Amino acid sequence: MENWGAIIYRETALLIDDKTASFGARSGVADTIAHEVAHQWFCDLVTCAWWDDIWLNEGFATWMTPHPVTAWKPDWLVSRDVVQNTMEALATDGVKNTRPIHQDATTRNEIETLFDGIAYGKAAAVLHMLESYLSPETFRAGVNLYLQEHAYVNATAADFWSAMARASRQPVDRMMPTFVMPAGEPYVGVEAECDGGNTNLTLSQKRYFNTPELFETPDDQLWQIPVCVKSGSQSQCFLLTQRRQQFSLKGCSKFFFPDAGALGYYRFDYDTDALHRLGADAEKTLTPEERIALVGNEWALMRAGQHKAGDYLALGAQFKNTPGYVLLDNFAMHLEFINDNLVGDSDRSQFQVWLRQTFSPMLQQLGYSAHPDDTPTVRQKRTILFEMLGNVAEDPQVIAQAGTLIQQYVNDPQSVDGTLARAVVQVAARHGDAELYAQFKAKMKDAKTPEQYYRYFYALGQFRQPDLIKQTLEATLTPEVRSQDLYVLPRMMENQAAHDQTWDFMGQNFNELEKKAGGGLGGLGIFFYAAEGFCNEQKAQQVQQFFQQHPFPGTGRNQKEALEIINGCVSLRGQQQTKLAAWLKQNAPLNVTASSSTTTDSNPR
Repeated sequence: MENWGAIIYRETALLIDDKTASFGARSGVADTIAHEVAHQWFCDLVTCAWWDDIWLNEGFATWMTPHPVTAWKPDWLVSRDVVQNTMEALATDGVKNTRPIHQDATTRNEIETLFDGIAYGKAAAVLHMLESYLSPETFRAGVNLYLQEHAYVNATAADFWSAMARASRQPVDRMMPTFVMPAGEPYVGVEAECDGGNTNLTLSQKRYFNTPELFETPDDQLWQIPVCVKSGSQSQCFLLTQRRQQFSLKGCSKFFFPDAGALGYYRFDYDTDALHRLGADAEKTLTPEERIALVGNEWALMRAGQHKAGDYLALGAQFKNTPGYVLLDNFAMHLEFINDNLVGDSDRSQFQVWLRQTFSPMLQQLGYSAHPDDTPTVRQKRTILFEMLGNVAEDPQVIAQAGTLIQQYVNDPQSVDGTLARAVVQVAARHGDAELYAQFKAKMKDAKTPEQYYRYFYALGQFRQPDLIKQTLEATLTPEVRSQDLYVLPRMMENQAAHDQTWDFMGQNFNELEKKAGGGLGGLGIFFYAAEGFCNEQKAQQVQQFFQQHPFPGTGRNQKEALEIINGCVSLRGQQQTKLAAWLKQNAPLNVTASSSTTTDSNPR
């Protein structure tokens, strides 16, 4: 909590052991401290006039966070995290029942619903886009003017963009309201035609939705969008203010990338054939940040029914060796979603073969132990590969390594790289037995750091045996699990073996869990996040009945959003499952083993 001059942290947000801490723990603590210190200006020195503009606090602090961390730790490649945060915000904002950044609220529950991915992630992403468009120096001048004019008093959104417009002499006061006041995100269509050595560029806009039915529905919403287009080694920015506009782009190129710098807060169309023709040259044409945005955007096009799941898998595999870990991390998250929700049981073996063919050589090249010259991001990449191959691809070699490494780690935490340890514990738990479960319970009591404690604690929910799942669930009703740790329940929904058992338990013990959580959305959020983990029509009906029995006043939009996410997943499976099966049959034949069909990739470091 960002009290002025007296910031308060929970242990995991402040305390690490320098000898055993993972990269995730180090970066998490750094980000939290930077965020809370930034609040001394954006919240304490200048305070939003009312909760409807809470983004002036949270969005600004989130925007500010990567700046000092980048200066302090350049080898962390924080600029790629910024792009990933934009991708996550766009994913949150692509549903019909999203909310605008500026949202009216009066009751406690309504106010608490505002502390979400829109206030933090979307607001920060829009600010990063504006900063990139105006230039960091001009943006900083506007922010300083805003802080000087409203120091020690309250401010509104209009106060901010008024200061920005005066400092930049750009129409920020017309641009920003289109992103702050209405809900949703724009989709930018792109048409390009070479003429006389220059390019006639036609840009169009509409609202993006992550379901085909809504995406194809006409709408009248307009944004003022700063669109930056990359052509070869050059880029130009244009302000798209109309439904359809023409611009002139210097030079002609084989491929146009409509999100130069990867900080645009919009989805976009692109020429897939031109990208395929570029082949290996695409990595030279696009920066790592732009590749992250491109692959993230491909996922969005697939969700909207414009492309196929196989297109996404092919594109992600093409860029899997992108320096850093962020693209791989985002790709791995979606691979798990595909495995859980889009792959049919009869096709799962083929999907696992494709995963092993594609990623096993990368892990083999990195090895199962850290090297002295490993950068933090290389260590993180090894961890992502280990967990994805162990828990999604069910790679026997990785599972066996987890069984060996977990005993080393249990006996001596310093014997396993701190960053890899998280994946080792997760894979070992997913394939572990009652004896290992008991070991984890014992080690929780002896944990020397908060990270070690929570590493074991959250892993308890990843065991697959029903009796072990029951033990973990029942512990949440006892003092053994603190109220702030009830988010273990939605985390257990990630374990397909614990899915139904967890939700049934939460419904049967609603009163006890609500009382322990302390009321308010901060506690009730466990039910919303858990519900969003389903991809089943019958479960959607059960969730709807649950909300009818437990109305949660002030959270009507959140309930609709949770149901929309479930139904959207069901719809996506219906659209993509057969197409994905055909793609897997062509690209991952079962009579080819991973070891005999893969070649060593170039050095991913």
